[in-house]
Amino acid sequence: MRILILSDIHANFLALQSALDSVDYDKLWVLGDLVGYGADPNSVVEEVRRLEPELIVRGNHDKVCCGLEEPENFSDLARESALWTRRVLSRDSNDYLRGLPQGPLRQGSWLISHGSPMDEDEYLICDDQVFGQMAEIDASVCFFGHTHVPLVYRNGRGRRDSFHVAESADVPLDRDCRYFINPGSVGQPRDRDARGCFAVLDVEGASLRFVKFKYPLADAAQRILEAGLPELLAQRLFIGW
Repeated sequence: MRILILSDIHANFLALQSALDSVDYDKLWVLGDLVGYGADPNSVVEEVRRLEPELIVRGNHDKVCCGLEEPENFSDLARESALWTRRVLSRDSNDYLRGLPQGPLRQGSWLISHGSPMDEDEYLICDDQVFGQMAEIDASVCFFGHTHVPLVYRNGRGRRDSFHVAESADVPLDRDCRYFINPGSVGQPRDRDARGCFAVLDVEGASLRFVKFKYPLADAAQRILEAGLPELLAQRLFIGW
């Protein structure tokens, strides 16, 4: 059983297409933020709906872009893109986003959330924060997004460590360890790498494959400019930030 894990697509349909074209999988889990920042929110929502994820949770941009929350805590750039997204979302896309469940969601000993499993909007950014929550969460692995950086936090067998995944790589999952894992961002990476990233979980083999992939980045940036969104949203795609 191979489970494709996608997070933080952010209305980048070209990146989503490239990711899907580069992998074979059996089931799909989505960790939120389908929309926001990018120029193709309806295309992304329609594609995700068509794929019928086994598990999917909402992200903070999904909530704001569909009107469940106001962008009071967003940066100026995020607020402008969210309000633009509200204007262009179709009714079907808006309704789908409004119906997305709040994380965390569980599948056996696996857990998925957008931000922290304790608070869907909380950014997991430091070791003490993550390992403190790991001790309180009853799950062997928690997959989370929100920070747009592919990371692995591991605790067990007398060790406690974390590492950034800079290239495509296989990560064995020790059954005697517990993990918090961020698969990275499909549509707006923030690890100074313009390539998108996703993960594939091999359930039987107890391993995770991180995949860094290229996509038509210049075309995605051009779509942002043509949509009238801030130029900085196009520029940041090129630097992965």
